[in-house]
Order: sequence, then C-alpha cells, then structure tokens
Amino acid sequence: MDPAKAAAIRDWSLPKTKRELQSFIGTCVYVSRFRPGFADYVAELVKNKRPKDSISFSEHQKSAFQALKHQLTSTSTLAHADFSKDIHVSVDASDFAIGGYLFQLDDCGREQIIAYGGRKLNRAELIYPTREKELLAALHAMRVWKVYLIDKPFYLNTDHRTIEGLLQQQTCSQTLARWLNELALFQPRFRWVPGSTNVIADSVLRRPDWSDAISLSELLQ
Repeated sequence: MDPAKAAAIRDWSLPKTKRELQSFIGTCVYVSRFRPGFADYVAELVKNKRPKDSISFSEHQKSAFQALKHQLTSTSTLAHADFSKDIHVSVDASDFAIGGYLFQLDDCGREQIIAYGGRKLNRAELIYPTREKELLAALHAMRVWKVYLIDKPFYLNTDHRTIEGLLQQQTCSQTLARWLNELALFQPRFRWVPGSTNVIADSVLRRPDWSDAISLSELLQ
C-alpha cells in the first residue's frame, strides 16, 4: 500500500486535550459503522473524555490509540480504486490546516475509503479568507490524487458554498487566477454537503500537531 495514502492518519500524534481526542474519535466512529473490531478500541479511548480539557492516557489506552490508527490505515480498511465507478472526494479547511479523503461507494451505498490526505497551512496561507482555504483544500486533493482524478469527472464534496462565488467572480487576484487555471485541468462536480456529515475530512484537518501553526494574530504582529 502506498504510505502516502495513510500518512494523515498514521502520523496523528497522541491527543493532549478532550477536543483533540474528540476529533480522532469522530473519524473512528464514522468508519466503525461498517468495519468490525473498532468499537472496543474506541470504547477504551472514550473512557478518557472527562469534563476537564487536558487528558492523560494509560498504557492500555495508548495501545488502543495505536491499534486504531493501524486499523484505519490497513489494507482491510483502505479500498482499491475501481475506475469503472464514480470517484468522490470530500474536503474541508480550518484556520490552520486543510484535509480530505478519497472514496467510492459500494453497491449498498457505503463509503469505501481509498486514501486520506491533508497538511498544515503555511504562513502565507494562514491569512487567506475561508472560501480561499476551502478552494485550496480542493486543489490540494486534486494535486495529491491526480492519478485518480485527471481526465474524468468526479464528485467533490465541500460544506462551504462560498467556493461557488469564487468560481463565478469576474476579477480575481493572481493567486486565484492561477488556481482557477489549475482547476480547469480537472472535471470536478461540486456537491454542497452539511458540515455535520463531512466527518472524516473535518477530523483529519484537526490533527493536534497541525494546530501549532503560527496564529494569525502572531503573524500580523
């Protein structure tokens, strides 16, 4: 299996706060709907969701965390692409990162995850407006998964309709013009989905080691 397909999950560091733990568990619970063996590990981590924000892990819980990451990125969980079927990409952006995942639907309409992806924003990208960060998340997915997406239509799920305005505006910056030219190489069919259903894309970009990017206030000092 290509290591890059699973890097966003495999390199996830041990959560330090309740919120970070919730982001990781969100992905696990979503996948566990159709993968056996996840529930016991998730239940072990949920024991740590106490009222206080900071958390600590027992050795048993650390083992459960590592086991979950392994199962999320194992060949039994990640599917192989079937190029005879539609390909879907879900993306999202936060203040400090972009993330997403590539998937297809099986005959029962269940998501079969092919790859996870994402990265921290750099200093220049941190000051982008939200809608530009969302478009950057989409472009990042197309760059990383180009082999799956080039030369054929695919569905691109995002929970920000503001991208629609970017695609329709008459004047734009040099950066945006460059992005739109790059976007023209692909055939995305944008689909607007509620944020509450964009679970994995939202969880991936909230990896704790990505949230230590320099803040906007620090950048403007």
